[in-house]
Amino acid sequence: NNYPGSISFFEQRLCFSGVPSEPRKIYTSVSGSFFDFTVPGTLVADSPVTVRATDNEVNAIRWMYPRTTLMCGTSSGIGSLGSTTEAAIMTYANVKFNNTSADRAGTIVPKRGGSALICTDYYNKHITAISTDTTGEVSSESLMLLAGHLVSNATIVDFAFQRIPNPILWCVTSDGRMLSLTFMPSQSIYAWTEHTTDG
Repeated sequence: NNYPGSISFFEQRLCFSGVPSEPRKIYTSVSGSFFDFTVPGTLVADSPVTVRATDNEVNAIRWMYPRTTLMCGTSSGIGSLGSTTEAAIMTYANVKFNNTSADRAGTIVPKRGGSALICTDYYNKHITAISTDTTGEVSSESLMLLAGHLVSNATIVDFAFQRIPNPILWCVTSDGRMLSLTFMPSQSIYAWTEHTTDG
């Protein structure tokens, strides 16, 4: 089949990517009409947008996540899709794709933790917080500098972020354990705990 590998919404558009025949392309719908991908004879502001993620390597888009731009993870790095003009709505006439980080993306769709985007690495063994400042500059921060031993013989297969009553990232490993990260960057608190389960 030729179904997309990743789906997201961005600026009132339904977005597809990771199609096997065009693994680096991003397809968006008509603005405000999620199931209309018809390209009109004369392009207008709400027309569908098709963009190829530019990179030095040919890598499929693994996931997309909407922020001020549409963040896109590939096995060679993380990029963003948006408008060429700050604070402008993306259209066919002003669309651009930027490579923003060399952090190789894993297969797990990121979660939002506070103002950061929490991602796994290419091997699903490392967790990174990706942040964007007011100028659009992207920075990354390792959340496992002192906790790599927790996944030395396993990988992370899924995770979820809890916001209330305390911000905690819960991770499930391939060998049946559960890991938790108390995540309070504003207080410089990053505390990992291992939970052994029966599974």
